[in-house]
Amino acid sequence: MSEDIKTNIRNHHTVPFDSRFLHQNQTCNCWQNHLDFHHCEKAMNKRCGITACME
Repeated sequence: MSEDIKTNIRNHHTVPFDSRFLHQNQTCNCWQNHLDFHHCEKAMNKRCGITACME
């Protein structure tokens, strides 16, 4: 159990720096990524008939 925790701590990483979001709270970054994904999906579906951006 403690080895799992140590492994998780060792492998833990944060969201990379994005100059649009200067604060450490990444809620806005997460929301923007969510919106970007759906915008991409909608645009690709409209343009090429592709239903998913990431496969």
